Amino acid sequence: MNNKEKLITDIIKRDLEGIVRLGKDQEKMLDDLRKNGYGDIHPFYQDEMKSGISYSYGYTVGHKCLAEIVLEFLEMTEEEIQEHIAESERIAKENKKYAKKLLKEIKSRKSET
Repeated sequence: MNNKEKLITDIIKRDLEGIVRLGKDQEKMLDDLRKNGYGDIHPFYQDEMKSGISYSYGYTVGHKCLAEIVLEFLEMTEEEIQEHIAESERIAKENKKYAKKLLKEIKSRKSET
């Protein structure tokens, strides 16, 4: 790993610590709402509150997953990256073939009715 990759890895790892902490906080808040209800919060604001917390929690989960993938790629060798690219391309081709097959079946069923 070169210096640039080490710097990027360190930055992502530091950022990841904060995101994970925020995610745990949001998860605790959601659990608390499920267990204890909304207390004296006006019913008009309850859905907004739950939506905001859920959105923040979802954001942290997505950010964490992305950061982990980037860290994984930074730690891969060139050969491993090429294998990953080849596998991704193979899967994309299979998915495209399958989607075309499904679309064809859907069209044929529509024409039967």
